[in-house]
Amino acid sequence: MKALARDGLSTTSYVTLIPGVLGLQLVRNVGAAFGILGGHVGAFVVLAALIVVACVVYLVRGPIRGPLMTASLALVCAGGIGNMVDRAALGYVTDMFRTLFVDFPVFNVADCAIVVGVALFVIATFRGTK
Repeated sequence: MKALARDGLSTTSYVTLIPGVLGLQLVRNVGAAFGILGGHVGAFVVLAALIVVACVVYLVRGPIRGPLMTASLALVCAGGIGNMVDRAALGYVTDMFRTLFVDFPVFNVADCAIVVGVALFVIATFRGTK
């Protein structure tokens, strides 16, 4: 999907997917979340790798509390790997989804996986074993 965005989208305009809700626009994000701390590509690659390793170690050795926690960590790993590969290969993360109903930074599927994964991890942690 990111390759399609790089090949087919513009950084100066957007394509409406759902009128008033969602569009597509190419953004080359050289920073962290919301573009902060730009220009530290190597540090972000290392940080993403450490987070992925921590999630895998937790999956193998941690107190897993069922399928919800497993799924949450898998989402964080998948999103982290997706963005890490972009950073390592291109020097930036390819973002393409633009919200039209609120002024929010452009994001990608990997970002969604990370956010949903973290939210599910918090829910699984406070829910306990079930």
